[in-house]
Amino acid sequence: MLVTKNPAQYLTALQEDITDTLQIGLSFSGRISEAHAASLLELASAIQATSRSIRCMWLRFQDDVDEGTMSSFRKFGKMIVGTKAIESVVLEGNGAGR
Repeated sequence: MLVTKNPAQYLTALQEDITDTLQIGLSFSGRISEAHAASLLELASAIQATSRSIRCMWLRFQDDVDEGTMSSFRKFGKMIVGTKAIESVVLEGNGAGR
């Protein structure tokens, strides 16, 4: 599984019309830019619209995650709650409990 800070790397795969399941790994650390926050919301929209199954979404939080990054993550989380495409979610790191 690719674990990346760039949510846009998964957009093409979510738009493909194939039946293979996906695994998505995102890493959060420090402060994210407005462009990065926007791409995170774009990923959430793509997850809502996809016909593909996401076997696992792995979210890794580093110790230095700031409040702005957590705010962006909460917006992302609210958008994907109830999405039927995601089979499981793994939260890793101390920042996940904020």
